[in-house]
Amino acid sequence: MYKHYIFDLYGTLIDLRTNEEKVALWRELAKFYTYNGAPYATKELRGAYIERVERALRRIKRVKQTEHPDIEISHLFRDLYRAKGVRPTQQLTRHTTRLFRALSLDYLRLYEGVAETLNRLKQSGGKLYLLSNGQSEFSLPEMRHLGIADLFVGLHFSADYRVCKPDVAFMQALFRAHDIGATDSVMIGNDHTTDIEIARRLEMDAVYIHTNCSHEIDKVDCKYQIWDNDFRKLLDFFDA
Repeated sequence: MYKHYIFDLYGTLIDLRTNEEKVALWRELAKFYTYNGAPYATKELRGAYIERVERALRRIKRVKQTEHPDIEISHLFRDLYRAKGVRPTQQLTRHTTRLFRALSLDYLRLYEGVAETLNRLKQSGGKLYLLSNGQSEFSLPEMRHLGIADLFVGLHFSADYRVCKPDVAFMQALFRAHDIGATDSVMIGNDHTTDIEIARRLEMDAVYIHTNCSHEIDKVDCKYQIWDNDFRKLLDFFDA
């Protein structure tokens, strides 16, 4: 029926909770910067980070002419070192980015049935792709940790393209990279404003899966719908 299965990541395959407002996060991150020659106070670091995020998003929005910009936050962490006269190595920048993620993370796990279902779809001849509003710098390690990274033909993260779902440019970049199209593809996700909306804009079929990370809604406009977060029901739709 479909040759290409395009998945969202967080809230669809991976259940997680993060909190980037935690004082402890910024306190520990400020210590790490200080240990590496870039002294920051807790509030100073948080304020400098937020200011750079907002400025970078405005610039990308203008350059890309999109209402849905994204940024690679590792560049911001690099710039925070440079603001203190430190020229960080690529390794230090990567470690800082991943430390930020680790400190913000409360929990991370696969939804029940995800690994089994993805493997069944792949074994039935389907090709799996990821289209995630996220950062490859920490999403890739998390996918590897959870054992699903190698199941996908292509992994696409919005930060690498500077544009997010539902901007169709993001999906079109995936199509070009793999020489596929909307007709024999299906989008699977838990967010009606991004995953389902990008499919609608491209006249693609879509599967909505309502999870604990979804908006509080009771209806959605797409061909397939799962309202009880039973991921295995995908196999009923696709005869895999």
